[in-house]
Amino acid sequence: MKRVLWAGVCALALCALAARAATGYEYDIRYVGRITVPELPEYCDGRYSEPVIGCAVAQDGSEFLGHFSTDIELERLPDGIYAGAYAPRFLTFTTRFGALVWDSTDRTSAFTGFRDPRLGGSGIGVVVRGGKVLGLVGGVYGAADHPYLDFFADAGPPFVDWDSTTPQAALQAWQALLRGGLDHFSAADDRGGRVSGTYSVIRAAGP
Repeated sequence: MKRVLWAGVCALALCALAARAATGYEYDIRYVGRITVPELPEYCDGRYSEPVIGCAVAQDGSEFLGHFSTDIELERLPDGIYAGAYAPRFLTFTTRFGALVWDSTDRTSAFTGFRDPRLGGSGIGVVVRGGKVLGLVGGVYGAADHPYLDFFADAGPPFVDWDSTTPQAALQAWQALLRGGLDHFSAADDRGGRVSGTYSVIRAAGP
């Protein structure tokens, strides 16, 4: 009987791991930004065919919520900057500013790919220290230079080779940036609308 019960417990544990692998580890991005839009009637009245940030959102101190999921639990990683070849794989990513949406699961959205910070990565790089995600490295991009969403953390020293630098070596190289904070972002649409400000990454609440 004990063997049967133990086998049942193991099966449940394996099922839980399999479910987690399928859904990933969920994180929220909380943005606080200042929005600037061009003073053009056509920008505000919906004449453009492509989505723009738009004029319906507040111009200063606006709050937005984004979300992403990864295939690993970021908080359990040793301190380091996991970017380039070491970046985690993102299963999903969504962020909306006004009518402009990046959604990695929706081909009709502005999302074309990730920067890790290399173009065409499998996700966005992350900065982990003390069991917390301090910042993101890279961003997401659209079909061309615009629209884009950049996280300030990729303004690091130019000598960091993201193909070969280990997470711990990158963290050491970025000590000055860590002291200054890695919580800035900027985004823009195709028509001159922009939003910039600060963000934080937190673990999403479980079901």
